[in-house]
Amino acid sequence: MSVVRALRESEAFEGLPHEVLQAIAAISSERTYEPGDVLTNEGEPANILILVVEGKVAVEKRIVLSHRGPARRATVDVVTDGQLVGWSAMVPPRERTATTICVVRTRALAIDGDELFRLLEEQPRAGFRVMVHLASVASSRLRETTHRLSYLLSIASHDLKAPLAAVESYQQVLLGEFVGPITDKQRQLLLRCSERTKDALELISDFLDVSRLEAGQMHGELEIISLANVARRSVEIVQPKADEKGVHLNVNIPQDVAGIQGAALRLQQVLVNVLSNAVRYTPVGGQVGLVVEDRGDHVRIEIADTGIGIQPEDLPRIFDDFYRGTNTDGQDLGTGLGLAVARRIIAAHGGRIWVESPLCPEAEINKGSRFVITLPRHTSAT
Repeated sequence: MSVVRALRESEAFEGLPHEVLQAIAAISSERTYEPGDVLTNEGEPANILILVVEGKVAVEKRIVLSHRGPARRATVDVVTDGQLVGWSAMVPPRERTATTICVVRTRALAIDGDELFRLLEEQPRAGFRVMVHLASVASSRLRETTHRLSYLLSIASHDLKAPLAAVESYQQVLLGEFVGPITDKQRQLLLRCSERTKDALELISDFLDVSRLEAGQMHGELEIISLANVARRSVEIVQPKADEKGVHLNVNIPQDVAGIQGAALRLQQVLVNVLSNAVRYTPVGGQVGLVVEDRGDHVRIEIADTGIGIQPEDLPRIFDDFYRGTNTDGQDLGTGLGLAVARRIIAAHGGRIWVESPLCPEAEINKGSRFVITLPRHTSAT
C-alpha cells in the first residue's frame, strides 16, 4: 500500500486534498514494530505522530492510587488499522500522555510533528479537520480512561466492602464479650483492629462515591432542600469530635436562607468532611467557624479554622484524588479522597469550592485555613 493511500484511508487524514496528502507523505517514514516494542513513553517529548497502517498497538496510562504509592500501568485503548497514536505531538507542551506498546507485528507511518504543524498552518482548512480529529481522539481516550478507572474502583470496592463489614461485625461481637471475656490487652488490640477496619470501609465508600459521581449518578437525588438545615445537621455530627478535642465551633446560620436545588445527604457529606478536617488539624483551644450567607442567586458557605494551615506547595493539589497534605505533624492522614469527592459533589451542583491559607496573610502568620463553597439556586446537574 502506498503512503498516500494509507493516509487517505486513515481516520485523521481522510477527505484531505491529494496535494496535502502528498505533502504529508513527504514528511512521513515507514516503520515496522515487533510485538513488545515500545512506540512512545509517557512523559517523554512528543515529536512524531504514528499512524498504524496494519497491526495493533496498546495504549497504556500510568496510574498512581496514592502520591506515596507505586505507579502502575493500565491499558486504556487499543489502536488498530487507520488510527493514530501520539496526538500530543501537535499540542503544547508536546509531551507524551501515554505509553504505547506493539501487540502484534505492526506496520506504521511516523509523521514529523513539527513539519506537519507547519504544513497545516499553511493549509488552514485541512489543519482544522485534522485538529478536530485529534481533539476527538484525546477526548475519547480521557473518557475511556475515566470510565475504566471508575468501573474498576466500583467492582473492587463492592467486592471488598462485604467481607470487611463482616470482619467489623465479628470484632464488635468480641469487644462486647458475647463469646466470652477478653483481657485489657486483647481489648486494646481489637479496638485498634476495629479502627483500621473502619478506615478501610471509609476508603471503600470514597471509592464508590468517586465512581458514582464520575458516572453522573447524582441527578436522581436532587430536590428543593433547606441548606440551613443541612448545615445545622452537619454541625451536630461534628460537635462531639470538637468537644472531645477541646475545639470551639462558632456557627452563624441565618433562619431565612432560601431553599436550593440539591442533594441534602451529599451536601451534608461535604460539610461534615470539611468541618471534620478543620477540627482534626486545629489544636486544643482553637476555633472552627461556619458561616452561611444568602446572596440572592447563590448561597455561600465559609468554614474557617485556626489550625496548622496548608503548605503553599499543597494548595494547588489539595482537591486531587488521593492527595494528602505534607503539613500534618504526624496526624492521621485519612484516605486522601474526602476533598476530591467534595469537589465532585459541589461541581455536580453547578457550584465551586476552594481553599485559602493562611487565614490571615496580612498578619504574616502561616496558620489557619478557609474553605469557601458557593452553590447556585438551581443546578443543571446530570
